[in-house]
Order: sequence, then structure tokens, then C-alpha cells
Amino acid sequence: MSGSVEPAAGGSPLAHDVLGAGHSFVLIHADSMDRRFWDFQLDAFSSRFRVVRYDLRNHGRSPRATGWYDGDRDLAGLLDTLSIGAAHLLGTGSGANIALEFALNHPHRVTALVLVGGAFIWNFPGPGEWSELFGKLAPIAGAFMSAQQGDDPGPLVDGLLVATPYSSRNDAGRELLRRMMLDNAHLLTPSFGAFPKPISPAAVNRLAEIRIPALIIVGEHDWEFAKRDADMLQQAIPGATKVIVAGAGFYPNLDDPGAFNTAVLDFLSAAGAGDGE
Repeated sequence: MSGSVEPAAGGSPLAHDVLGAGHSFVLIHADSMDRRFWDFQLDAFSSRFRVVRYDLRNHGRSPRATGWYDGDRDLAGLLDTLSIGAAHLLGTGSGANIALEFALNHPHRVTALVLVGGAFIWNFPGPGEWSELFGKLAPIAGAFMSAQQGDDPGPLVDGLLVATPYSSRNDAGRELLRRMMLDNAHLLTPSFGAFPKPISPAAVNRLAEIRIPALIIVGEHDWEFAKRDADMLQQAIPGATKVIVAGAGFYPNLDDPGAFNTAVLDFLSAAGAGDGE
């Protein structure tokens, strides 16, 4: 990891790091993770950009929340704290939802948009999506209930890494993923199960409003509904492109950091969303 690290300060309580110099590039992690999620991207991205990664509310070292929180407002506050007028945004999972909502609500503050996997553009998965999720998660239902009751979350985390596309074929990525999930296991309990509020109004009918360079990245072995969402995002956002990371699952940045980093940096260069402020 290179560059300086700035602690949370001023108008934003969110824990964050700032590395590198140039145009600002904000990285937004998924649920049950924290800003370490981007460890394998920092060197590559901070060599060209001023990279900001942060812990979502209720994750990592950011403040806890007990109900829906406003990820859009949190991101705006962080940018204001760091005196960032506009930035490239990269998000996955809930981070993709936050990035998408921010691009829709603050188009003048987003210069390029990268969404990893699908985004819940319908606000919530539909019946087919729930069926796929329940089918994959059925073998670990007991471990899930135990974790909800405050028991050791280790069996649930290990079960998730085996039964779903969350796992990583990269040993270092898999170990990082497991460590983050265990460190954020409070999200598995009812008292701290707080997540970003759904996009409102729903994004599905607003995607044509996005007029900035947009890239959709999806793993070859991601959830089927996520791949369908990725297709819809590409088709509905004017000029959007899509990259499929071969052999990757839910988190291609952990599965194949080299391919992921190259895809993102090549996209930004081709889109003219380069290094200058």
C-alpha cells in the first residue's frame, strides 16, 4: 500500500483512507465487508488517482446504525469533508446501489461510474431471485439461525464461502473475505442488521438519466439474477459497457485482481476519464 492515510475528520464520521494524487476515485464496498475489501486495488488505482475508500455506516470502524441509513447522504458528506467536487465512483453490492443512487441524484458530482455485479435496480429481488437465494442458502439455514441468536458466526461464514459465489478462488482473497465477514458479524444479528435504504424512486426507470461513462463488471459465476441485472444496466444506461471476468464469482476484484484492475483502468482511459483533476 502506498501513499498517505487520512483519518476520518470534520463533517463526516465515516472511517476512510485517502491514497495517491490526481482525480478522486471513490471505492464503495459491499454489505458485511469494510474498506479492506479494496486491498488488492489500492496500489494499481492510487498510482493514477486520488483513491478514497471508506467504511459504510455500521461496517468496519464507522458508526453503528440500528435501522435503514442514507448511504447517498453519507457519501455526499464524505466528499464534502474531503473537499471533493466530483469523483469517479466504483461500488459493489450495496456499494453499487449507493454509487448508482448518487449518480442519479448528483449527476454533476460523478465523472465515471463502475458497478460490480448487479444492483438491486428494482429495490428488492423478485420471486425468481429469492428462489435462487433460498436454494443456495438452504444448507446453512441452521448456522444462520445460530448466528442470529448470538452463537459463533464462524460456521455461517464458512458455509457461505462454500455454498455461494461469495467464495474466492484466490487464497489471499478468500482469507480476506472470511476475515472481513467475521469482523462484521454484528450485521448478522437483529439488533445491528442495518443497511442502506433502498433507492427511491426505484432506479429501474431512471437509468437513461445517466450521461457519464459507465462500466458494468460481473463475474462469470455470479448469481444468475445479478448477471441479468448487469445485462439490464448495460442496456439501459446510455453507452454503458460490460466486462465479464472469467472464472470469477460474486467478488471479481478478489477472485482475479489483475483482470479486474486492468478492466477498470482500461475503461477509464478509453472513456477519457483519466488522471487529471
